[in-house]
Amino acid sequence: MKPALTPWFSAEAKPAYDGVYETRDSDGIVSYQHWNGDFWGFFAFTIKEAHEGGDSPSYQQHNDWRGLAEDPAKAAS
Repeated sequence: MKPALTPWFSAEAKPAYDGVYETRDSDGIVSYQHWNGDFWGFFAFTIKEAHEGGDSPSYQQHNDWRGLAEDPAKAAS
């Protein structure tokens, strides 16, 4: 079962927590990116790839985003 996600937030809003988020670019392409509190990492097709590639900033920093609607520890149980 897929966990519940938040609504989409505009690119002007930044996440409150470090982690991997689902992002959507201006063309509507959805992928995953890691937010480290300062910048978005490279696009990835999986959460694992986004987490591993989050150390370098993506050229694309202005994307809509959404995350889990609940604590990941609770979503996994």
